[in-house]
Amino acid sequence: MKTYTIKDNYGNPFAFEIDNVYISLRKAAKLLASLDGIKDIRVRKLFERKRENHIEFEYAGNPFVLWEPYGDSSRYWIGPKDTEKRSAKIRDIEEIFINYKPAYVIRLLGDVLSLNFKGILKS
Repeated sequence: MKTYTIKDNYGNPFAFEIDNVYISLRKAAKLLASLDGIKDIRVRKLFERKRENHIEFEYAGNPFVLWEPYGDSSRYWIGPKDTEKRSAKIRDIEEIFINYKPAYVIRLLGDVLSLNFKGILKS
């Protein structure tokens, strides 16, 4: 899966984004659970609107979130809950999403919905 690394002013990665059309929140939570050290994963309930974070979890003693900027973005943002408390461990989390390969049908549907013509032609 393609990820979009977000760096601070010094060039250090502190968060990343993924295209949400290729992955469900349930699958994202399962991927997070596969990484040793991630604990206390909390997934927002389907129609719960009070929480802006879709998934909250803890890794290496730090709270992280998966949220959708502006509530209508095409990407999920994954990073520290408090952006001032950055962790080099974000790369470990990003790696599990980089290695994730959605099923063919999900990839094809995602490519069509996101107008990713290069992806469609590769399929």
